[in-house]
Amino acid sequence: MLTYEQITSQIINSMKEAGLNPYIIKHNLELVTLMKEFECLCVVKDKRSPYITRAEISFSWDSTMTTESIYGGNCALFHDETEECFHVEENREAVLELEIKYNIEAKEGFKEESNLINTELITVINTIMEHQNKPQITWEITLNDNGVHFVRSINLHHYWNIDINDEDLDLDWVFEEVREMLINIDKLPFIGNKL
Repeated sequence: MLTYEQITSQIINSMKEAGLNPYIIKHNLELVTLMKEFECLCVVKDKRSPYITRAEISFSWDSTMTTESIYGGNCALFHDETEECFHVEENREAVLELEIKYNIEAKEGFKEESNLINTELITVINTIMEHQNKPQITWEITLNDNGVHFVRSINLHHYWNIDINDEDLDLDWVFEEVREMLINIDKLPFIGNKL
Protein backbone atom coordinates (compact mmCIF):
# COMPACT_ATOMS: atom_id res chain seq x y z
CA MET A 1 0.00 0.00 0.00
CA LEU A 2 1.29 3.43 -0.92
CA THR A 3 1.95 5.99 1.81
CA TYR A 4 0.31 9.40 2.12
CA GLU A 5 3.54 11.07 0.99
CA GLN A 6 3.87 8.83 -2.08
CA ILE A 7 0.29 9.54 -3.11
CA THR A 8 0.49 13.31 -2.68
CA SER A 9 3.75 13.35 -4.64
CA GLN A 10 2.12 11.31 -7.42
CA ILE A 11 -0.90 13.63 -7.50
CA ILE A 12 1.27 16.74 -7.88
CA ASN A 13 3.50 15.09 -10.51
CA SER A 14 0.45 13.87 -12.48
CA MET A 15 -1.01 17.38 -12.42
CA LYS A 16 2.18 18.85 -13.85
CA GLU A 17 2.44 16.09 -16.48
CA ALA A 18 -1.13 16.83 -17.58
CA GLY A 19 -0.38 20.53 -18.09
CA LEU A 20 -1.82 21.82 -14.83
CA ASN A 21 -0.28 24.26 -12.40
CA PRO A 22 -0.84 23.19 -8.76
CA TYR A 23 -0.87 25.97 -6.17
CA ILE A 24 -1.89 26.53 -2.54
CA ILE A 25 -0.95 22.97 -1.61
CA LYS A 26 -2.07 22.15 1.94
CA HIS A 27 -1.39 19.19 4.20
CA ASN A 28 -3.63 19.37 7.28
CA LEU A 29 -3.22 17.16 10.34
CA GLU A 30 -5.96 16.83 12.97
CA LEU A 31 -4.02 16.32 16.20
CA VAL A 32 -6.58 14.28 18.16
CA THR A 33 -7.53 11.67 15.53
CA LEU A 34 -4.37 12.02 13.39
CA MET A 35 -6.59 12.40 10.32
CA LYS A 36 -4.62 13.91 7.44
CA GLU A 37 -6.19 15.97 4.69
CA PHE A 38 -4.65 16.97 1.39
CA GLU A 39 -5.97 19.98 -0.52
CA CYS A 40 -4.63 21.56 -3.65
CA LEU A 41 -5.91 24.06 -6.20
CA CYS A 42 -4.89 23.84 -9.84
CA VAL A 43 -5.35 25.72 -13.09
CA VAL A 44 -4.25 25.19 -16.66
CA LYS A 45 -0.53 25.90 -17.02
CA ASP A 46 0.39 29.45 -18.08
CA LYS A 47 -2.99 30.85 -17.01
CA ARG A 48 -2.67 34.24 -15.31
CA SER A 49 -4.46 35.20 -12.14
CA PRO A 50 -7.09 35.96 -11.03
CA TYR A 51 -8.20 32.35 -11.43
CA ILE A 52 -11.95 32.55 -12.05
CA THR A 53 -12.10 28.87 -13.03
CA ARG A 54 -10.03 26.35 -11.10
CA ALA A 55 -10.12 22.81 -9.76
CA GLU A 56 -9.73 21.78 -6.14
CA ILE A 57 -8.29 18.33 -5.51
CA SER A 58 -8.58 16.77 -2.05
CA PHE A 59 -8.69 13.57 -0.04
CA SER A 60 -8.76 12.43 3.58
CA TRP A 61 -6.36 9.92 5.11
CA ASP A 62 -7.20 8.34 8.47
CA SER A 63 -4.73 6.98 11.03
CA THR A 64 -5.56 3.38 10.13
CA MET A 65 -4.41 4.03 6.57
CA THR A 66 -1.13 5.39 7.96
CA THR A 67 -0.47 2.24 10.02
CA GLU A 68 -1.37 -0.02 7.11
CA SER A 69 0.83 1.87 4.64
CA ILE A 70 3.83 2.09 6.98
CA TYR A 71 3.64 -1.17 8.96
CA GLY A 72 1.71 -3.36 6.54
CA GLY A 73 -1.26 -3.75 8.87
CA ASN A 74 -3.03 -2.37 11.89
CA CYS A 75 -3.04 -5.29 14.35
CA ALA A 76 -1.14 -3.25 16.94
CA LEU A 77 -4.16 -0.96 17.19
CA PHE A 78 -6.36 -3.87 18.33
CA HIS A 79 -4.23 -6.29 20.37
CA ASP A 80 -0.77 -7.22 21.58
CA GLU A 81 1.37 -9.00 18.98
CA THR A 82 1.51 -12.12 21.19
CA GLU A 83 -2.27 -12.54 21.03
CA GLU A 84 -4.04 -14.47 18.30
CA CYS A 85 -5.20 -12.21 15.47
CA PHE A 86 -8.98 -12.38 15.09
CA HIS A 87 -9.52 -9.78 12.37
CA VAL A 88 -7.12 -10.87 9.60
CA GLU A 89 -10.07 -11.99 7.49
CA GLU A 90 -11.35 -8.41 7.32
CA ASN A 91 -8.65 -7.49 4.79
CA ARG A 92 -9.72 -3.87 4.18
CA GLU A 93 -9.64 -2.49 0.70
CA ALA A 94 -6.91 0.06 0.16
CA VAL A 95 -9.02 2.68 -1.59
CA LEU A 96 -8.66 6.43 -1.55
CA GLU A 97 -11.62 8.70 -2.30
CA LEU A 98 -10.19 11.50 -4.44
CA GLU A 99 -12.51 14.51 -4.64
CA ILE A 100 -12.41 16.81 -7.66
CA LYS A 101 -14.28 20.08 -7.43
CA TYR A 102 -14.47 22.73 -10.15
CA ASN A 103 -15.04 26.29 -8.88
CA ILE A 104 -16.69 28.62 -11.40
CA GLU A 105 -17.73 32.25 -11.27
CA ALA A 106 -20.22 33.70 -13.78
CA LYS A 107 -19.60 37.18 -15.14
CA GLU A 108 -21.99 40.01 -14.36
CA GLY A 109 -24.25 39.91 -17.43
CA PHE A 110 -25.04 36.20 -16.91
CA LYS A 111 -25.75 36.06 -13.17
CA GLU A 112 -29.51 35.72 -13.79
CA GLU A 113 -29.10 33.10 -16.55
CA SER A 114 -29.07 29.90 -14.48
CA ASN A 115 -30.81 27.83 -17.21
CA LEU A 116 -28.25 28.86 -19.85
CA ILE A 117 -25.35 28.22 -17.47
CA ASN A 118 -26.72 24.80 -16.52
CA THR A 119 -27.27 23.78 -20.16
CA GLU A 120 -23.76 24.90 -21.18
CA LEU A 121 -22.12 23.09 -18.25
CA ILE A 122 -24.00 19.84 -18.93
CA THR A 123 -22.93 20.04 -22.59
CA VAL A 124 -19.26 20.41 -21.58
CA ILE A 125 -19.51 17.57 -19.05
CA ASN A 126 -21.12 15.19 -21.56
CA THR A 127 -18.62 16.14 -24.28
CA ILE A 128 -15.51 15.58 -22.13
CA MET A 129 -16.60 12.71 -19.89
CA GLU A 130 -17.43 9.43 -21.57
CA HIS A 131 -17.81 7.61 -18.23
CA GLN A 132 -20.81 7.60 -15.87
CA ASN A 133 -19.04 9.38 -12.99
CA LYS A 134 -20.38 12.82 -13.91
CA PRO A 135 -19.98 15.74 -11.51
CA GLN A 136 -22.88 17.02 -9.48
CA ILE A 137 -23.60 20.73 -10.07
CA THR A 138 -24.26 22.86 -6.99
CA TRP A 139 -25.25 26.50 -6.99
CA GLU A 140 -24.96 29.40 -4.58
CA ILE A 141 -27.87 31.74 -5.32
CA THR A 142 -28.68 35.17 -3.88
CA LEU A 143 -32.12 36.82 -3.97
CA ASN A 144 -32.47 40.60 -4.13
CA ASP A 145 -35.32 42.68 -2.62
CA ASN A 146 -37.43 42.15 -5.76
CA GLY A 147 -37.15 38.35 -5.59
CA VAL A 148 -34.76 38.13 -8.55
CA HIS A 149 -32.11 35.44 -8.13
CA PHE A 150 -28.44 35.90 -8.95
CA VAL A 151 -25.85 33.15 -9.37
CA ARG A 152 -23.01 33.82 -6.93
CA SER A 153 -20.93 30.72 -7.57
CA ILE A 154 -21.13 27.32 -9.21
CA ASN A 155 -19.35 24.13 -8.19
CA LEU A 156 -19.08 20.83 -9.98
CA HIS A 157 -17.82 17.97 -7.85
CA HIS A 158 -17.34 14.25 -8.07
CA TYR A 159 -15.20 11.52 -6.53
CA TRP A 160 -12.93 8.81 -7.84
CA ASN A 161 -12.13 5.68 -5.82
CA ILE A 162 -8.43 5.10 -6.37
CA ASP A 163 -6.77 1.74 -5.59
CA ILE A 164 -3.68 2.61 -3.56
CA ASN A 165 -2.27 -0.92 -3.36
CA ASP A 166 -0.63 -0.50 -6.75
CA GLU A 167 2.94 0.84 -6.64
CA ASP A 168 2.46 2.07 -10.24
CA LEU A 169 -0.38 4.44 -9.43
CA ASP A 170 -1.60 6.01 -12.68
CA LEU A 171 -3.48 9.27 -12.16
CA ASP A 172 -2.57 10.90 -15.48
CA TRP A 173 -6.02 10.14 -16.96
CA VAL A 174 -7.73 11.90 -14.03
CA PHE A 175 -5.75 15.11 -14.43
CA GLU A 176 -5.88 15.08 -18.23
CA GLU A 177 -9.66 15.12 -17.82
CA VAL A 178 -9.41 17.95 -15.25
CA ARG A 179 -7.31 19.95 -17.73
CA GLU A 180 -9.82 19.38 -20.56
CA MET A 181 -12.69 20.39 -18.28
CA LEU A 182 -10.95 23.62 -17.23
CA ILE A 183 -10.06 24.54 -20.82
CA ASN A 184 -13.62 23.95 -22.05
CA ILE A 185 -15.29 25.67 -19.10
CA ASP A 186 -13.13 28.75 -19.77
CA LYS A 187 -14.51 28.89 -23.34
CA LEU A 188 -18.11 29.25 -22.11
CA PRO A 189 -19.73 32.67 -22.69
CA PHE A 190 -20.63 33.25 -19.03
CA ILE A 191 -17.11 32.89 -17.60
CA GLY A 192 -15.78 36.19 -16.30
CA ASN A 193 -12.33 37.78 -16.59
CA LYS A 194 -10.87 35.64 -19.37
CA LEU A 195 -7.17 36.41 -19.71
